Amino acid sequence: MRRRDFIGLLGGAVASGPLPAFAQGSLTRPLIVISVGGSKARTDWYFGGFLQGMRELGYAEGVDYGLEVRYAEGRFASIPAQMDELVRLKPDIIVSGTMAAALAAKKLTNTVPIVSVTLVDPIGFGMAASQARPGGNVTGFWAEGDEALIGKQLDLLKAMNEIHSEQLAREAMLDARIAAADAVISTAAVPGRPAPKIISRAVVERMRPGSVVVDLAAEQGGNCELTRAGEVLEHQGVKIIGPVLLAAELAYNASEMYARNLYNFLRPAITKGELAIDWSDEVFAQSCLTHGGQIKHEATAKALESAK
Repeated sequence: MRRRDFIGLLGGAVASGPLPAFAQGSLTRPLIVISVGGSKARTDWYFGGFLQGMRELGYAEGVDYGLEVRYAEGRFASIPAQMDELVRLKPDIIVSGTMAAALAAKKLTNTVPIVSVTLVDPIGFGMAASQARPGGNVTGFWAEGDEALIGKQLDLLKAMNEIHSEQLAREAMLDARIAAADAVISTAAVPGRPAPKIISRAVVERMRPGSVVVDLAAEQGGNCELTRAGEVLEHQGVKIIGPVLLAAELAYNASEMYARNLYNFLRPAITKGELAIDWSDEVFAQSCLTHGGQIKHEATAKALESAK
């Protein structure tokens, strides 16, 4: 397969006609495999543009081409084994989201085209013969400059890596807490924007059977990857509830009873439409904390006096 054809396919330059039938994969439809360093919930945006572009060009996943994705979930040591599994599927194209995945793929095949989102010194790592004539089966993006600029870029990458590592550590701690809980209520929502994904499918599958996730952000897409707005579903023994218009679900009788209780509580203190509290009534005396600049609740007054 020519490099130009390959870049055209991934860049969305194919204007019409069926996808080319590649030699390596299925004769009926090509197979694209992707290795992602993070989790599905947090990295869908990573290659979402490509999939959307394919749909806009009329190519449907599962019909015009096959797609297999593996997520390392931040465990980069697992990438070589995942890549070995992907290459055994005999793909037509390999897309790597990390340098580790590109190196693993290059060790396994010299014929299947590999496109890498990020390449670091591809010549030094033996992935390209030279900048002018790279040759081989690897393509991707590689930026270089003078030594001072490269040094600054490396410093920036190190800082970004530290921030990313801290973020992964926080996410791992949150995932562990969620997985150990019997009931989780998520409320993270930003008005006018999709709700952030906090609870992944993998975390739900780590929870004990009988656990419950109540996703109050369901109307905005949900904080849980499995949430469906307005539905209650069960996944491997864990119930995921995606309520909408939660206030409207309050029982009418419960609201009526609460309103009647408030009315009966205040009615003795209202005379001819005016508030006239009888402080000798023990109900009011024991319910009121302060009134008219004085502390009416005896226990509270004693506690404050002893604290002086």
